[in-house]
Amino acid sequence: MAQNLTLKVSGLGHSLTLNVSPSATLGDVMKEVESKTSLPAGYQRLIGPGLKRTVDEDVTLESLGIQDRTKFLLLHSKNFADDQKGILAITEIQKEISQLEANIK
Repeated sequence: MAQNLTLKVSGLGHSLTLNVSPSATLGDVMKEVESKTSLPAGYQRLIGPGLKRTVDEDVTLESLGIQDRTKFLLLHSKNFADDQKGILAITEIQKEISQLEANIK
């Protein structure tokens, strides 16, 4: 049985240490990052050894040659940039709703 890998992921104001199986997929790692940062997997881009610009999320860490103590840089994906305008609009609407609720009380 393969020993778990310790991965370091940092960027966007986060510094994480993940403990995952070599048979975990890149998608599994992204879900773990999401659970610790609230940044949806679809908005993540991980940069590190073995990762090309477009990597299938179903590929295992082992098949990518990822080893113990590998470090990754966490960035926003193109999807995040594309959706940023909508996210900002929703954030503004949420602020307005909160202000209206405060005025009602």
